[in-house]
Amino acid sequence: MFLINFLDRNSTSDYVSAFECIYAFEALFLIALLIVSYAVGTASWRSTFHLNIRLRIICIIIHSDISNAARFSVLINQVFGPEHRETTNHTIIASLIREAFLAYFTTLASIIALDRCAALFSWSWYESGVSSTLAFFVMQESILIAVAWTMSYLTVYDYITDMNLVQYCGGALLTGSILFILIYRENLSERRILRQGATVGSYAVARTFQIRESIALMKMYSRIGPLVIFCAPEFVFYPAYTLLPHGDQWNFWRHLSIALYDLWIGIISVVVLVCIPIVEPRIATNLPCIPQRLRQLLKNRNESQSFSVIKRTSSAEASMYFNMLERDLGRPSINRY
Repeated sequence: MFLINFLDRNSTSDYVSAFECIYAFEALFLIALLIVSYAVGTASWRSTFHLNIRLRIICIIIHSDISNAARFSVLINQVFGPEHRETTNHTIIASLIREAFLAYFTTLASIIALDRCAALFSWSWYESGVSSTLAFFVMQESILIAVAWTMSYLTVYDYITDMNLVQYCGGALLTGSILFILIYRENLSERRILRQGATVGSYAVARTFQIRESIALMKMYSRIGPLVIFCAPEFVFYPAYTLLPHGDQWNFWRHLSIALYDLWIGIISVVVLVCIPIVEPRIATNLPCIPQRLRQLLKNRNESQSFSVIKRTSSAEASMYFNMLERDLGRPSINRY
């Protein structure tokens, strides 16, 4: 059985001070993650994004917090628990949660790409606010959870190896990133087409704003996207723990690698959540823990950016809307500007 309580007091006894420092830093980041997740979750829910987008951010935070709690319980077990590793119901459940967390987040990019694809090609339905759009989100989340927990179960109960899970996570992350880029480029292409001219039957103000919101959302994700590079050490630390030979000569480096692996997951989780309000003013302005003066400054900056975009595009888009409408009505186009 594969369990995530990789270390115990016996395995770290020769270097207690070094590992206690790593554990202390990890505990600080786990506590910080809980505080940051509450602030970002509250701000995201109050934002003006589409309901499905807000639910997606909330679900990300919930899964992160559940994994955070599981890891914290294992960390306590490593520091204050028995000298040797033990298989208990507690460690089995924590291992299932932790491995599901890794599979969930590496599959997430593909699901976001699927959601933005539906918003692009079925914009009228997506913006209608009917219950079926919420059902679409539930379907996405169900797929994510099913995939994540299937991979977790197969790993923990040794149907596949831990390295098979690492390979899946790396492949899912790469595939999702490619799909995300393709959908993002398609949104940009659709916006260019709408600005250049209209086609009969395509008149819809909502479509333009849906594309604009998709681009804004995907820009937010893409600004966070480079942080994926910081996930690279994860794919170094864990293979080092697994592939380095067992024995007194290598045990310290193996144990250090796995301790840094767990620490790095906590660091990345906090950094990603902190970056969400930094790159998206609509979320930043709703943070519950920032001074009123800073909140107003962020709000003014957001309104200024929005007005700038509207000022640059309103005339061209208004002409486009009138041209599209008049073509649909079969009347000659009139230049109103």
